[in-house]
Amino acid sequence: MPKRAAEFFAGIGLMRMGLDKEGWTTIWANDLDEKKWEMYRDNFNDGAF
Repeated sequence: MPKRAAEFFAGIGLMRMGLDKEGWTTIWANDLDEKKWEMYRDNFNDGAF
């Protein structure tokens, strides 16, 4: 079974970076801060947000 995660208040994606290295897939993420969200989107432009 694949390891999947949802990131609430993801910031710029530091947790995702660590989870990616361990084979996890982020299927959904969000953040309330627009600047952090833009940085997350720029780093991981894959539709998880």
